[in-house]
Formats: sequence, C-alpha cells, structure tokens
Amino acid sequence: MKVLSQIRPYGLAAISCGLALAVAWPLDAPVSCFFLAVMVSGLYGGKGPGLFAVGLSALAFDYFFLPPRFQIDLDTASFLRFGPFFGANLLVVGLIEAKRRTEKARRQIAAQVQRSEAYLAEAQKLSRSGSWASTADSMQTTYWSAEMFRIMGLPPSDNSPSLEQLAALFPPEAWGCLTEMFEAARLKKTTFDGDFPLISQDGTDRTLRIVGHPVLGASGEILEFVGTAIDITEQRQARAALERAFDEIKKSEDRLRLIIDTIPTLAWSAGARGLAEFFNRRWLDYTGLSSGQAVDGGWKAVIHPSDVDRLVGHWKSLVASGEPGEMEARMRRFDGEYRWFLFRGCPLRDDSGRIVKWCGINTDIEDRRRAEEALRERERDLSMIIEAIPALVWCASADGELTYVNQRILDYAGANLDALARAGWVGFLHPDDVEPTVRSWLHSLETGQPHEVQYRFRRFDGVYRWFHVLGQPARDTEGHRTRWYGLLIDIDDRKNMEEALRNTQARLSRAAQTATVGEFAAAIAHEINQPLAAVVANGHACLRWLSAQPPNLAKAHEAAERIVRDGKDAGEVIRRIRALFKRASLEATALDMNDIIGEVLRLTRSELVRRSVIVETELEPGLPSITGDRVQLQQLLFNLLVNGIDAMDGVADRPKKLFIRSKQQAGEGVLVEVSDCGPGLAEPDKAFEAFFTTKQNGLGMGLAICRSIVEAHRGRLWTESANGAGATFCFTLPKHASTDR
Repeated sequence: MKVLSQIRPYGLAAISCGLALAVAWPLDAPVSCFFLAVMVSGLYGGKGPGLFAVGLSALAFDYFFLPPRFQIDLDTASFLRFGPFFGANLLVVGLIEAKRRTEKARRQIAAQVQRSEAYLAEAQKLSRSGSWASTADSMQTTYWSAEMFRIMGLPPSDNSPSLEQLAALFPPEAWGCLTEMFEAARLKKTTFDGDFPLISQDGTDRTLRIVGHPVLGASGEILEFVGTAIDITEQRQARAALERAFDEIKKSEDRLRLIIDTIPTLAWSAGARGLAEFFNRRWLDYTGLSSGQAVDGGWKAVIHPSDVDRLVGHWKSLVASGEPGEMEARMRRFDGEYRWFLFRGCPLRDDSGRIVKWCGINTDIEDRRRAEEALRERERDLSMIIEAIPALVWCASADGELTYVNQRILDYAGANLDALARAGWVGFLHPDDVEPTVRSWLHSLETGQPHEVQYRFRRFDGVYRWFHVLGQPARDTEGHRTRWYGLLIDIDDRKNMEEALRNTQARLSRAAQTATVGEFAAAIAHEINQPLAAVVANGHACLRWLSAQPPNLAKAHEAAERIVRDGKDAGEVIRRIRALFKRASLEATALDMNDIIGEVLRLTRSELVRRSVIVETELEPGLPSITGDRVQLQQLLFNLLVNGIDAMDGVADRPKKLFIRSKQQAGEGVLVEVSDCGPGLAEPDKAFEAFFTTKQNGLGMGLAICRSIVEAHRGRLWTESANGAGATFCFTLPKHASTDR
C-alpha cells in the first residue's frame, strides 16, 4: 500500500500529460495545455510528480509540435520556443513547491500555537490559575482566559467582565486594597501581588493570589498590565492542616519523649552518621551524666576501658553497613559499679530507604551473665561427673543423630566421635546384633518410648563384650523430644556368670530329672512286667501250637504277632526312659492330652493306692490335638501328680483327693488343672523358682523343670492357691498346627 501511494501521484502526472496532449493536438495549443498538466501534477503530487510532468510535457511538446515533427531533435528555431516553454514549466513547479512549503509551515505553526494554547489551558486548569490583561490606567480588563472565568465562578464568555462586575466579586475591603496596590504599581511601574478573599457563588470561602506586571513601551510608558490569578484556597487549607499536623507532631513528640523517659529501659538515638543525639531520662539517671555530657562521644566515658574500643569499632561497622546489630559491654553506674549491658542499635529509614536516624536500647544482662556463668559451671561439673562415672555415656539429637559420647566410650572403641556419628556406631556391633538393635532404636525414635537393648560392642582390640544399653528421651515443657540421653552398662561378666549358672542349673536339672526318672522307672516297672509276662505266655503258647500234631500254624502265627506287639510296647517304654537320661531333642508330634493323662494315671496307680489317694477326673471329650513330646509331657504330669501326693502326706482329717480336669481354652488351646487338698502354698510366687522347696528332703527342682517343659512347648504354667485349702497347678498348651480352629 505504501508503494502504491507513492506511485499514484506519478500516474496522475502521466495521465495529466496524456490528457493535455489529447486536447492540445486538435486545438494546436500545446503550451497552455501542458502548463495546466504541470500545474495539476505539482499541486496534487508535489515536486517529484511536477518535475515528472515537466519532463513528459517537454518530450511531447518537442516530438509532436516542434519541427521536425515526430522526432526528438531541436534546431535553433525550435530551441527558441522549447527553452521558454521548459523554463516556464520549471518555474511553475518551483512556485507551486514554494507555495506548498509555505502552506505546510503555516499549518505546522498553527498546530503548534493550538497545542501551546491547549497546554497552557490545561496547565492553568491543573494549577488552578488564570491569566488576564488590563488597560494601563485602570483595572478594566481586556483579556480573560477560560480558567479565569472558572476560578471566578462566572460562565465562560468571549468578552472580559466590566470593572463593576469585577468589583462585585470581592468584598469591599479586599477590592479597595486591590485597587490601591494597582495604583501604586502603575505609578512606580512595578509588579504587584497579594492574596484576596473571593465572594463565592456557592457560599464557600475562597482565596485568590493576584499578580500583575506592567508591560512597558520603547519610551518607558506602560502599555498594559498582564497577570495571573491563582486559586490558593486549597493551599491555604493545606497550610493550615500542615500547621495543625505540626502541632500534633510536636504534641506526639512530647508524649513520645515522656514515654521513652518512662519505659523501664535505657534508650538513646543517634544521627544518620552515628553521633549520639538523645538519651532518655533513665539512661541519664543510671549513668549520672547530663544530656549535654552524653551527646556526641561523651557517652564513651561510662564504658569500661577494656570494652570501649571494641564497642566503638563495632558501632562504626554498624553505621557503615546500615544494618541492625548488637554487642555486649560493661557500663558504669552513677555509683561507679560496672554492669554488663546488651547494646542494640537499629536504623530508622525514610520512604526512600535512606537512613535518617539510629535508635537503640541498653539492656542490663548482668544477672543473665551470672546465671549463664553458673550454668556453665554446672555444665563443667556435670561433664566432669559424666567423664568420671564408671559407665559409657552418650547423647543424641531428637532425630537420633549421635552428638556426644564420653571419653570412656572413645577409649573403649578406640575411635573419635566422627567415626561413631552418622550411624557409624553400627559398625562396632556384633554382626548378629545389628538388625535387632537398629530395629529397636528406630522403634524408639518413632514412638518416643525408652530404648533398652542388649548387644555386643567391639572393643579397640577386637574383643566383643556384652552391654546393656538404656536410652531415655528428654522433653521440653510442651512434651516435644529435644534429645536422647543414654548409658551403656558392661554386663559381659554378668552374662558369663549367667551362662555358668544356666549350665549349673541344667546339670542340677538333669540330676533332678534322673532322680525323678528313678521314681518314674519304679512305677513303670510294673507296666514293663505286663508286656514281658505276655511275651513269655505267648511264647509258650506258640511253642505248644507248633508242637501239636499236626502243628497249628495259624494259631502259632497269632501268638508270634502278639509277642512282637508286646515286645515293641516294652521297647518303647525302655526307649523313652533312656531318653530322659540323655539330652535328647524334643520329639514334637500330635498328641491327645487326655491319653497322656490316662497313661500317667496308669503309671502311678500303685503309688496312689499305696498312699491312699483318691483321684477324680473331669476330662472334656473331643479335645483338640496338641504338639509336644510324649515323654516330657508325661514327666510334667508325673511331677505335678507326685507333688500333689507329697503335699497331702500330712493330711489326716479329710480324704486325700487329687482332682484332674482338662478342657479346651478359648484362644490358648488345651487347659489342664491338677488340684490337691493339702495345706496349700504359703508363697505361690516362689513355687517355680529353682531350689525353692517346702519338702524336708526336696531339691526344689521339680516345679522348675515343669515350667521349663511347658515353656519349651510354648505354653504357660501357673498356680492358684488358698492357704489351708489346697493348691491348683494349671498349664495351657497350644493346639496342633493342623487342628481346625
């Protein structure tokens, strides 16, 4: 589009020249026609299209109208016509271009004047000021700007108001003062100005500032007065409000000064460069200095000589950085005593961020420092105690990170704190103890419960020793964990002693077991005699059937099978007896508890009869199977029965009864109760302790062995006793794994 708009004037010039040629050819008037084409091209297209039209006209004039025609050639006679024609066309283009430039300049000047007037009017409107002009000898105005009418509250008009209309806008006193000032300025040929009240049409109080300036002629005479009228009503109101604000600020400053003098702290302020300007009353009363003595650098006199250089240097660095800060130093009281103070300074900035003042306070921290020193002393004492106690002490953060160990741990492990921190202590544990120890520690960290575990901890020489580890969380007032404190107690010697004790107990248990088996074997001998006697009888029968004529092989075969069966029964009894003397492993099979009770009752039948003991049973049918070793469970029941029988030896006033009950226990498998009617247990809590016995010749191992057997079968054994009313021993055994629940 831009190229087209540039080409269009040249196209108009070509068309104009073509039309001029078409008209000039029949009329034979080429000069006037081509002049007209050049004028049209120059007026509407400008200099370029005008010159283009001059060139086309010259070519057409020479080719079509000058001899020799239809040739681009000029002779002397033709040149006399062509030269003036060409020059005249150029002159026309030049005149037209000069006219166009003059018109363009005029339009630009007019636009600038119009913009200036608009700017002036807008500026007067924004500044609420108007311009005026008057005659040289009176205040009769000859010109009023539009803003003057608005300021004066008059409707806009092309004519300025008359002198009478102008006088009616001011109170009489103000108009008289204005005319006097005008006369004085006219006589002295000087500028006048003043503030005058205005009679407002809406009843509000308004004030004008009127300024007049004389315009002098060449000979010094006054030609006219020009001036401005500014509505300063809002300025005067703002000034009044500002004065009231200043009064309020002064009152606020007085109140603030009173507050600052009253607050229970030593306060001060300094200029932007750091020079002290103000100290409150408490500061002056504390130091005994006057305000004049303390300002600038006078305050340094009350700072301890050992602290003054350090404090001044720190203060200068704060002023240079423009950042708030604090420092501790000793300051002298009026009685000469020095006390520790915390000096705090903070910059006060204006809206642009520039520091205009420094404010600060001095806080007495003497008591705090003494308390801190006492606390440090207690910490030193505590540290010495921790290092001196014969134990390994550690401390960890709330999240479990090791933060402190005493020297005994470092000496024991032969490592520093860095090697133990960040879970490095795990590498000093015995490999078998790592997983349970870490699991217990993580559980304590998660739940906040005390930490207690035993593990083997490697010494610097590679030897592992057993330790009992205790960890207790410390909490703040809100109950949040702040850290962990712990103790490692060396229990390696105790562990060795416990192991030795367990071995001794095991040997004693075997001895007691052997003694029990001796008693058990006597009872079993009767049971062994029966299958042996049956074997002998069946052997004789087999021989008789074989000796018959003819031999009765079928009967002999039956007798031989009975011999095998009875032999196996006797062999099984013997094998189990031998197992009691050996450290045989547990043979866990599915068993019926009622069958085991029946077997033991059969084994003890002769002993029960001999000692006049009546046995009553209440066995629940259909009990679920249990998992266990038959011989050990027989020994368990045998010990409990013998214990009940022995307990009733001294009973003479009532029948000796032994009651056995079995039943299914919800959630625990099978429950068995063995009750006697003896004197009961005086100390039932000690009944299962090793070597504790109430019998004159007892070893105190029978019930301890019973508990070991029950616990080995994942069961539970306890006693219920009422003094003088017999004792009841109860135990539960879990169901067999394949038993339907």
